[in-house]
Amino acid sequence: MKFFLLVSLWSLGLLPGVGASAGWKVQSSAEQSSSEGVRHVVKIVREGEREAELNFAFFESPRSRLRVVDRPDGTRVAAAVKAVKGLAGINGGYFHPEYQALGLIVSEGKKIHDQEKARLLSGLVVSTADRLLLLRPREFKLGAKTLDAVQAGPFLIDGGKVVAGLSKDRAARRSVVLTDGKNRHAILATDGLTLAEAAAVLATDGVVSEFPIKRALNLDGGSSTGFYCSGGGFDLPNLKRVRNVLAIVPGK
Repeated sequence: MKFFLLVSLWSLGLLPGVGASAGWKVQSSAEQSSSEGVRHVVKIVREGEREAELNFAFFESPRSRLRVVDRPDGTRVAAAVKAVKGLAGINGGYFHPEYQALGLIVSEGKKIHDQEKARLLSGLVVSTADRLLLLRPREFKLGAKTLDAVQAGPFLIDGGKVVAGLSKDRAARRSVVLTDGKNRHAILATDGLTLAEAAAVLATDGVVSEFPIKRALNLDGGSSTGFYCSGGGFDLPNLKRVRNVLAIVPGK
């Protein structure tokens, strides 16, 4: 009877079969460096034969904040972070050819480019002196407290849940900002994953044990993805130059 039940469950797809994946699992987690409130943590996750490396830089507000470093002529992530004496950083939003701006860009309180409506630009990273917010366009209003902001998308996690309908095509490097909706945040660069896989990884128990994820927003990825941490001098260089970079800097 027990054997019959197991066979029945397997045939219905309720038990993993031979070679089937039981979901992403955390293989290892190690802190690489810690300095001035930023922790660089590398985590390895696996699903079946696939493995991905995740580089996180964890930080808290208001001790640290995100600053948009805008470079109209293009830049590497490490160079932009070093230029503002940042603690860590990742590439930012999308851009047109020749580094022409795409979507809202605010840097150090100055609006550089207007907000735009596009399916790709479904979220905003907004930084004030004491908060980091990941917002839908309808939730955002530019005000005096907005120090830095950039448009990106799509959301991977919203309200603590995986966003439905994310693409399962084209695995690529991913760049992400995530938050608990309060004062704990992280930037993340991944190995090649689809958008759906990136969301599934973040939703896996134990991947982000540091805080419960309220929202996670995808940034420009692929060859644009770059990640730098000054503490250990770690540099995952972006393969092509980008328009702007999100740098973690000491809070004001």
